[in-house]
Amino acid sequence: MKAYDEAEVLPDAFPPQEHIDLMRSLPLVFTSGVPRSESSARLLGLSTQVMADGLLVEAPLPTPPLPLLRMHIDAWWTLSRIVWLSGYAPGCEHRRDTGKRARKVAGILDELAVKHGSVGVLAHGWTNHLIGLSLRRLGWSKRERSGYGPWSRLVFVK
Repeated sequence: MKAYDEAEVLPDAFPPQEHIDLMRSLPLVFTSGVPRSESSARLLGLSTQVMADGLLVEAPLPTPPLPLLRMHIDAWWTLSRIVWLSGYAPGCEHRRDTGKRARKVAGILDELAVKHGSVGVLAHGWTNHLIGLSLRRLGWSKRERSGYGPWSRLVFVK
């Protein structure tokens, strides 16, 4: 997970133009502060309105204690996420704490959206999902989802 967090987005992994336009139109955009998120901001051409917040880092993936099992990386990712959701989190943030973090972020985004009109987030898959659940509890609704892969976007409105 550390190597993944420290990796940057490949320069040829350019975002769709509509994504660039949307993110550049926002008065404030948050990143998680990890290199991948920061390089995404650079590829989008964002500069002065970007703020890093460690609360947006991806939910951890613990390594299940299965040393002799060989699987494709996607299978390991899925297994790790399942065991984490089941409460297995040795040496990393527990899912309950990640949920609390997502609720805190949703509250901050809710307040900032009132103050600035709109706010953007460049974060990571599972963290985005948990923040989205928390935003819905605060009365936000999902207006758009462009997919689940790299450069996918969620738009919430209140």
